[in-house]
Amino acid sequence: MYNTIIDDQTFKNNFYFYKILKQLIKCNFTESQINQLTRNINIANTFEPNMLIDYLLNNSICKKNTKKFFNYKILVDLILKINKKMWIDLVDLSINLIRIKNIIYDYSNLYLNDYIKKEYTSNCDILTVAYDQFNIDYPYTRRVLSSLLTYIITENTDNYNANNILKYFSDNKSFNTLKEKFKQISYEYDIKINNMFLLILDESISQSIKSNSGKSYEKRVEDTLCKIDNKVSYNSHDINDNSVEYDFIFNIEEYKIGVSAKRTLRERYKQNWTDVKNLNIDFLCLFSLGTDINENKLSNILSKNGTFIVIASDIYEEKDYFKNNFRVIPSNKFTKKNIIDVINKLK
Repeated sequence: MYNTIIDDQTFKNNFYFYKILKQLIKCNFTESQINQLTRNINIANTFEPNMLIDYLLNNSICKKNTKKFFNYKILVDLILKINKKMWIDLVDLSINLIRIKNIIYDYSNLYLNDYIKKEYTSNCDILTVAYDQFNIDYPYTRRVLSSLLTYIITENTDNYNANNILKYFSDNKSFNTLKEKFKQISYEYDIKINNMFLLILDESISQSIKSNSGKSYEKRVEDTLCKIDNKVSYNSHDINDNSVEYDFIFNIEEYKIGVSAKRTLRERYKQNWTDVKNLNIDFLCLFSLGTDINENKLSNILSKNGTFIVIASDIYEEKDYFKNNFRVIPSNKFTKKNIIDVINKLK
């Protein structure tokens, strides 16, 4: 039943294409090594499969007994799993797709950076819910952009505007030649290039999301604190009570202020909570978006001496119980002057 939906040969061809592409990426070759691999294949492409394997391994483009060589050997040994011509064609295709992967990364970064400049100024409030939502959406925008760009490059269609892609190639001819190669391999081996390449692309994007998905809430709090104090310290436990942990500690004048930063406080504010008089700080500052803080929770949070809270300015404006409490500071008014005003009232 199942092989009436997906032909066995189609599955195997696509599986080995995916594996070759994946293995080539694992090799992490430099451009020089990629070029040498291409030359070696061109020299030995008429050899019998076993002789081709010996030639490629004995004329290795990387040092033996290394992780790179280990991955390279797995790639070369795949010659025996499929016919030699198909292996050569799929390696060549994979080399081109790896280069395209870098083009897609570059283009999507340019697009997103331009989008960020349009939507957010350099002095915008980075602790708002709106900005936080943008950071949550960032990885999805990368995936959507990558998918659209992959479709433009790999699908067998002429109905698209590739002007912004073509500039990354030396000329239109090289791009058109590549498109023809995709068509030929897709037809000859029934390879679903778009689908298999998207699998690889999504894996790579997922690995880089932490570094490329925009600044986390804690990192944005750090950036905000550094405008107040350029000697912010990080992730420490209180000397007097080791159960209390601070994400940051900063200083204003003679005052030492511990910071706990979480997008939503949930029940965290109840854990290991104590008055600052028992701690090795003068005041405790909580950072939160404020989306989960009702009036009762706010009263509980601020029942401890020496505590004040900073919440997203767009949430602050929605609730009178925030605006009517001097111990609540909206994120767009988190300034040295306003902090000192709150401290003076708390003393």
